[in-house]
Amino acid sequence: MALFLATGNLSGSPEIRQRLAPEVLTMLIEDSLKRQEARRLKIAVPSEETDRMLMQVASQIKVPPEDLPRYLVRQNVSIGTLREQIETELAWVKVVTRLAGDSAAVSEDEIDEELARRRAAAGRPEFRVAEIFLPVETPQEEQSVRDLAGRLINEIRAGASFSGLARIFSRGPAASNGGDLGWLRQGQLDPELDRVVGTLEPGQVAGPIRSPRGYHLMVLFGKRTATIPGGGSLSLGLHQVFAPLPQGASQLQAIQRIEAVRSFVDGAASCEALAKRGSGRDGIVSTSLGKVDTRRLPPELQEVVAPLKAGEMTPPMRAADGVAVLMVCERDEVAADDEVRTAVRRLLREERLAVASRRLLRGLRRDALIEIRP
Repeated sequence: MALFLATGNLSGSPEIRQRLAPEVLTMLIEDSLKRQEARRLKIAVPSEETDRMLMQVASQIKVPPEDLPRYLVRQNVSIGTLREQIETELAWVKVVTRLAGDSAAVSEDEIDEELARRRAAAGRPEFRVAEIFLPVETPQEEQSVRDLAGRLINEIRAGASFSGLARIFSRGPAASNGGDLGWLRQGQLDPELDRVVGTLEPGQVAGPIRSPRGYHLMVLFGKRTATIPGGGSLSLGLHQVFAPLPQGASQLQAIQRIEAVRSFVDGAASCEALAKRGSGRDGIVSTSLGKVDTRRLPPELQEVVAPLKAGEMTPPMRAADGVAVLMVCERDEVAADDEVRTAVRRLLREERLAVASRRLLRGLRRDALIEIRP
C-alpha cells in the first residue's frame, strides 16, 4: 500500500487507504500471477531496463532520480520494493510479447493505411492526451469499476499524480508511460472520448467517461494543428475557378455567384477539362495555380483540399472578394521517413499487446487457486 501511495502522490489518510485497499489487493494478486508466469517461461529482466524505468517513475512523480531512494524512505517504502514492482511489469510485457506472437505483428500495409489516415487529417486539430483506462469485462464489474474511476478522479483533482495513478491502475497500452498516448488526431479516439477531449483546455482532466470498453479518465496536455507525418510534405497541382463579388455584396448576390460557379464546373472530370472551358461570362476566371505546398495554405483550406484525389474538387467556397472552386490536378506526397513508420508500428503493436495482456491475465486468474487470508 505504501508503494502505491508514494508513486501516486496520494495522502496516507485512513480513508484513502480504506478506499484503495480492494484495488491494491487485486493488483498484488495480479503481480504475483505475472511473476509466476514469467518464471515459468524463464523470462528475466536486465537491470539496465529496470534502471531506465526507475528514472521514468522519478520524472512522473517529479522527484530527481538521485533523490528517489530518499523520497521512498520518507514514504516508508524501500527502493527494492519499487524495483520488484517495475521488474514485474517489464517481465510481463515480455511474457505477453512472447505468447501473443504473430497476432501482435503489424504489416507494412497497416502502417501505410494509418499514415494515409494521418495525411488526410492534415490541418485538423490534434490533442496530446493521457488516459487511465479501467476495463469492464463483465456486467458484474460495472459498479465496482465505476466506483474506482470516481475515486481516482477525485484524488487527481485533489492533487494526486495522474501519471503515477495511470502507471498503477490503468490497463491501457500506455500505462507504463504514465498513460501518455502522445498526439492523437480528432476522430482517433472512441467517439465518447473524442467529444469530451475536444472541449478541454490544456491541463484539464475529465472523467469518468464510459466507452464500450470501460471507463476512462483523460487529461489534455496540449493542442495543435495536424501536419503531414514524419516531416513529409504534400504538394498539390491545383486549378481554380473564381467568380468575383463586388464589395458589400448581398447574400442574394453571393448565392447567385455560387450557383454560377457550380454551373461552370459541372461535369468537369479533370483539370484539362476545366482549362478548355476558358473563362466564363460574368467575370468567371478559370486558371491554373500550379504546384502548391499544402503547408503554405490556411489550416481550414488544408483540411478541405488535403484528402482530395486527382480530378476531385472542393465545393464552392466563399472568400472575402468572391467565390472559388479548387480542383486537384495531381498529388505529390513525400513518404514518411523510417522513424515515423517505426513509431506507427510501435503504436499499433502496443494497442494489440494491451488487448492480449488483459486476455492472458484474465485466463491466469481463472485458472489460479487464490487464497486470501485476513
